[in-house]
Amino acid sequence: MNETKVYVDELPESCWDCFCQDSENGRCKILGKYVDYVPKDCPLVDVKTHDRELVAKVFEKIKSKFNYYELVDEIKEEIDFDKMKNYILDQIQKGV
Repeated sequence: MNETKVYVDELPESCWDCFCQDSENGRCKILGKYVDYVPKDCPLVDVKTHDRELVAKVFEKIKSKFNYYELVDEIKEEIDFDKMKNYILDQIQKGV
């Protein structure tokens, strides 16, 4: 399966309208095969969809980090939550 992704602002309505379509032989320039329908392995991804998926992943990481720290109820008074939240967000941004 081809793992190449091409992010576009707007998806074409059909393969014939696609910039990847080779007009001479009807082959997809990226997949290297003849297509006259949108294949399951089409590399085009709507950038808005990508952004939504990325935001969802980041929020899941944030939630999982905060859920871990919520388990320490008995020491909540001793924790600077604003400092901890900033630390966690910095770690997520760095990819940790």
